[in-house]
Amino acid sequence: MAMRGNPPAGVRMNGSRRPSVLEIAGPAGAGKSTLVRALLARDRRMQVVQLPHRVQLAPFYARRAAELLPTYLLHYRGTRWFTRQEAKAMALVEAWQRRVEASPSHDDRIWLFDQGPVFRLAVMSGLGPPIVRSRVFTDLLKGWARSWSDRLDLVVWLSAPDDVLLHRIRTRPQNHAVKGWLDDPALRRIGQYGSAIQRVIEELASSSSILVLKFDTGSWSPESIADGVLSALREDRKLRG
Repeated sequence: MAMRGNPPAGVRMNGSRRPSVLEIAGPAGAGKSTLVRALLARDRRMQVVQLPHRVQLAPFYARRAAELLPTYLLHYRGTRWFTRQEAKAMALVEAWQRRVEASPSHDDRIWLFDQGPVFRLAVMSGLGPPIVRSRVFTDLLKGWARSWSDRLDLVVWLSAPDDVLLHRIRTRPQNHAVKGWLDDPALRRIGQYGSAIQRVIEELASSSSILVLKFDTGSWSPESIADGVLSALREDRKLRG
């Protein structure tokens, strides 16, 4: 499935072209890492965006935590605060923005996010503490979504049935929070991740030129998906000039 929002806006005002920015999004077990490897093997311009060091992330989190603390103390005292993963997500969506904005002109690279801004926004909005329902945090989320809708060119949305995802999680060596859970709570949590990712992608696509490609990894091989992604990127770059 492919969908695109509004007309493209990927060309800078001076006529130079920033790098293409691509995210592989989907819940655990969807095949993101396998697809990343297939893409890297096919195109030397692909560059995986690395996680900044936690020291670099600290100022971004501290600023937003200070902004949210009064609302927490007034209206949400006694409820949980952000987990380490959620706090990290909050910092990453801003730190990565800075990096993309600072990209040099006439850059032919393709910046590849695995668990990038779409995933991080989904973690915060769909699985965060009660304060994420506050107006101040909702405004932050909307601002982050607007910013990334102007920066992401392509989102590759990987999916599979929840029971298939759970089987993959349990049979692979990597750790995951739901790996040892009973079936019902594990499937509910996997469904929550999938729903949160879907909401974020649909919101971004509704207000921007992002191209979204959705694949069921139970029906498509990683190699076929990678070929389709690279073809879409070539067409997207032609369209954007």
